[in-house]
Amino acid sequence: MPPDRGILAGIRGWLGNALGRTAVRPAATLAAHPPALMPDLSGLLRRPAVDLDTPQLQRFLAGKVVMVTGAGGSIGSEICRQVMKFCPSNLVLVERAENNLFEIDRELRQSWLGARLVPYVADICDARRIARLFQLHQPQV
Repeated sequence: MPPDRGILAGIRGWLGNALGRTAVRPAATLAAHPPALMPDLSGLLRRPAVDLDTPQLQRFLAGKVVMVTGAGGSIGSEICRQVMKFCPSNLVLVERAENNLFEIDRELRQSWLGARLVPYVADICDARRIARLFQLHQPQV
């Protein structure tokens, strides 16, 4: 029998009850959500999930040069994955951590054969470097 599982409340919930037992909400059992299936994330988010597969995004991103800063981070890399679904002409990946940049660049090249990906190691605090990247690629998004 698996141990009891729960979902920790957000920080406000912690502060409100000093980490008491009510800071943990019961989670669905493994029988209700087998590991092979994606669980309902709305319980974690406390809001409905956002559907990004829209014709408006397709029209907005298709054929455009898109630049993503922080491309190797958790949020930036997910933005890159989502953007690729909408067929940009080029995706310019800007990241200061070379290893993270390498990983997302490799992942996208394996998933999107023939995609025009342009990786750069750069820090957004380096205004001259970023201005040069904007001058070179003229991102539209």
